[in-house]
Amino acid sequence: DYFWQMDSRTIGYDFSFKTSIREAGHHTLRFVIIDRFGDTLSDTLGVWVSRPPVLNDSEFIPGDRSQGIDVSSGVSFAWAASDSDAGARLSYRFRLENADSVYADTLLDTPYFHYSGRLPGLRKMNWRVTAADEFGFYAKDTLRAVFYTAGIGPEGAIFAQVSSGPDSVRAELRAKLLNESGK
Repeated sequence: DYFWQMDSRTIGYDFSFKTSIREAGHHTLRFVIIDRFGDTLSDTLGVWVSRPPVLNDSEFIPGDRSQGIDVSSGVSFAWAASDSDAGARLSYRFRLENADSVYADTLLDTPYFHYSGRLPGLRKMNWRVTAADEFGFYAKDTLRAVFYTAGIGPEGAIFAQVSSGPDSVRAELRAKLLNESGK
């Protein structure tokens, strides 16, 4: 005699048995053989079932390449993620850095973060977020974005890149910077 069990419930009596597991989480599958003397042999397999979370890598705050972000009272970050597995808790790894320093590298259980420390003025800042569910499955996308901090006090800057067109066009490109009064 032989049978299959999943989470201590009998689910089949065929030697070659197929089934689908629709409930997310950890499941224990067990194949049991009872010989003609009543002795029991079994083999057990643990299986994790989950769909990975989905991290929205196109809608977030601050937007990618935002300029003039005021850092005097800190910077708030927000993003969105979802998991189709009912009740699965999500966690996030958030990292904020520039070319010189790492300002935050932390694990969160909410899709937002407020950095209240001091950031340098007139700098390119990189931030990224990864998402994972409680079963250890990671979203396939990673949110990666940059922003540029505003100057501290009267400092100011414009960040731009000209990378298309012939050399003659770039040679004719001129910029005029104005102060607060427009002069």
